[in-house]
Amino acid sequence: MNNLKIRQICPQEYPLLEDFLYHAIYLPPDAEPVSRDIIFDPEIYIYVKDFGGKDDCGVVAEMDGKIVGSAWTRIILAYGHIDNQTPELAISVLPEWRGKEIGTQLMTYLFARLRERGYTKTSLSVQKDNPAVQFYLRLGYEISGERLDHAGHEDYLMIKNLQTIKNEKMNFTFSNKFVADEKNLAFLQETMWGPNAIRQSEELASHFTITKDMRILVLGCGPGLSCVYLAQAYDAEVFATDLLMSPTENYKRFQSLGIADKIVPMTLDGTQPMPFAEQYFDVIFSVGAYNMFGDNEEALPNLARYVKKGGTIAVSFPGLKYEFGNNVPPEMQPFWDVPEVARFVRGIEWWRELWSKAEGIEILNISEQTCHDIAWKEYLASRNPNDEGDKWDLDMMAAEGGKYFNTIQLIARVI
Repeated sequence: MNNLKIRQICPQEYPLLEDFLYHAIYLPPDAEPVSRDIIFDPEIYIYVKDFGGKDDCGVVAEMDGKIVGSAWTRIILAYGHIDNQTPELAISVLPEWRGKEIGTQLMTYLFARLRERGYTKTSLSVQKDNPAVQFYLRLGYEISGERLDHAGHEDYLMIKNLQTIKNEKMNFTFSNKFVADEKNLAFLQETMWGPNAIRQSEELASHFTITKDMRILVLGCGPGLSCVYLAQAYDAEVFATDLLMSPTENYKRFQSLGIADKIVPMTLDGTQPMPFAEQYFDVIFSVGAYNMFGDNEEALPNLARYVKKGGTIAVSFPGLKYEFGNNVPPEMQPFWDVPEVARFVRGIEWWRELWSKAEGIEILNISEQTCHDIAWKEYLASRNPNDEGDKWDLDMMAAEGGKYFNTIQLIARVI
C-alpha cells in the first residue's frame, strides 16, 4: 500500500471521528448491526464531543485522498480513565481496510506524538471477548484490571507504558562474540566510522532471509564493517562499494580477516547509474549511509532496478525520534547549524512517507533499531577527545543525552 499516508488529523476532519467512533463499536460475529445513533449515548459520545482540546491528540490513515482509519486520545471520564494525566485511546479502521496493518501504523505514529507531548502512558478499555485484545497486547499494552461498561459487558482496562519501546528481542550472537575477541575488538575500534556497523547489520539482517548463494550489493560501506558481517555470518558474495573509501584499503582489511575471496571492493557513487545488469543482486544493503544519498523520491526506485524480483533492499542510519522542524532544541542548535546534519538526520515518519511514495516495492519493516544505544556506546568508547573530529561526535552525543536520536531501519521487497 504505497499510497498510504499516516499523519496528524486536521481540524476540518474532526467530524469524521463520529464515523470512526461508530466503527469502533465491537459487535460479536453473530450480532445484528446497531443504529448509528448509538454513538450519541453520552457515555459513548464523550470520546469525540468537542474534540480539539489541549489534551486531544489524533492521527489518521489516508489512502488516495480518503481517510480510512483514525486513532485518537483524550483525557476524559470514560471507560478507560485511570487519572487526569493519562490519555485514553480509541482507534478504528473502516471494515474494508482491516487486516492490512493500518491499525499498527496508526498506533505507532500516535505513540510517537504522545511521547513528544510528554505523556508517559496511555490507557484503553476493551471488551474481554474482542479479538482486538491480542492486537493491543502485541503493541505493548498490559491488562491492569477489569470493569463493567454501561451495558454490562466485561471489559479489560489496559495500560501502555510509553517510556518503554518494545521491540523484537535481539541476542546479537555474532556481534557479542566478535567484540569478545581482543583482536577483533581492536580491529573494530580502529575501523569504526560511526556507531558499530556490525551490530546494526546483524539486527537489520535478522528481519529477512540471507543465504550463501546470494549476491549482495553494499552501498556506502565505508571501511567495510557491514561487509565483514555479511561475509562471515552468511558466506554470501558481497560487493563492498563506497564513494570515499579506497577499495585497496578495504581489500587489505578483508585480507587481514581472511575473507578477501568473498568480497569485491569497489568505488561507486550510489546516486549515479551503476555498472551492473538490472536485477543482478538479491539484496541491496546499507548501514550508516543511505540517508546521505537516498533522501529523494528517485533514489529508491533507481536502486530497485538492480534487485531481483522478490529481492530485498535493507538500510539503516542515524535518525530522529521526531522531526525538529523549526523547533531545534537549544542544546542541539550548534550541531544543526551544519547544513549536512540538518538535511540528513530526519525522523522515522519522514522516511516512512518518502518510501511510501515509491512504486515497485513493498515495505516490510520501518522501525527503530534496538541496538542504537550500545552501537553508539561502542563507537564513542573508541574515540579520542583530543581529535577534533572525534570531539565533535562526543560533544554532540553528550548534548543529545539520549533524548532525540534513534537508529532507523527500512526494509522493502522488490515486486
